[in-house]
Amino acid sequence: MIYKKRYLIADALFDIHYSSGFWAADDATFLYAGNDGLPGTSSVHAVFEVDSSINDELVEAHYDEVVGFKTDIGYTVSLYDSTGRITHLIQTSPDWNRIFVRSSERQKMPFFSGAGEVIFRTALLFHQGIVIHAAAIDYLEQGIVFSAPSGTGKSTHAHLWQQYAGADIINGDRPALRVHENQVELYGTPWCGSSNESMNRRVPLQAIVMLEQAPQNEIKLLSSTEAVQRLVPRCFLPFFDEHLMARALDNIGAVIERVPVYLLKCRPDKEAFELVRQCVK
Repeated sequence: MIYKKRYLIADALFDIHYSSGFWAADDATFLYAGNDGLPGTSSVHAVFEVDSSINDELVEAHYDEVVGFKTDIGYTVSLYDSTGRITHLIQTSPDWNRIFVRSSERQKMPFFSGAGEVIFRTALLFHQGIVIHAAAIDYLEQGIVFSAPSGTGKSTHAHLWQQYAGADIINGDRPALRVHENQVELYGTPWCGSSNESMNRRVPLQAIVMLEQAPQNEIKLLSSTEAVQRLVPRCFLPFFDEHLMARALDNIGAVIERVPVYLLKCRPDKEAFELVRQCVK
């Protein structure tokens, strides 16, 4: 038996086919679930099958959780567990719109695992998009993104806006950005880390705020060069392929051309919130 599911994420359609080796999930009310009546043409078609043989042998020479390479017909990408065994083997077309995934174990809703996340954020590169490690809010139907290394306070600042301005948190860890009709749109995604904060919502992006802990609150607008230096390390990038990487950097550059990027040196307090609010008015 084949289970078919359709999802709309960042205005891209994903048609997912699961083999009978996976658990069927009743996700009719899931935020990103679609149905056969969902309008539009599918952007990405992916088939998931269970194949326990893919992790029979340890791969001694892997240095990352995700390793990939370009082939004559597309890409092959492997995801590893902490023991060095393959958990998912992904084979794709050159533009990542036809994908075949072999998973080592039977699981529920595998598209929302690490394999699905890699598929989503790589396929999005072909739609002028990028996924960023950040907390994202909707304030008066305008998007603001707070980005920083883990533990710096991006979630704290998003919650300050929720507390003092009634903002909605669209995503607590991995929102998506897409350039569309010369503006940047901010989207929630189902991948949100440990925050469990996710909304299937789109708003125009008004500002990106890079955070840095400091004893005093101070904000400044970054130059394009400074913005690139701060933002690129916070994006989820396809390090395994130079062509995909070039596409990702082009998308980041297109975002920076259209949206102001600020550096907020700050304490996690109301004054820091007010500084940003004055800038984005």
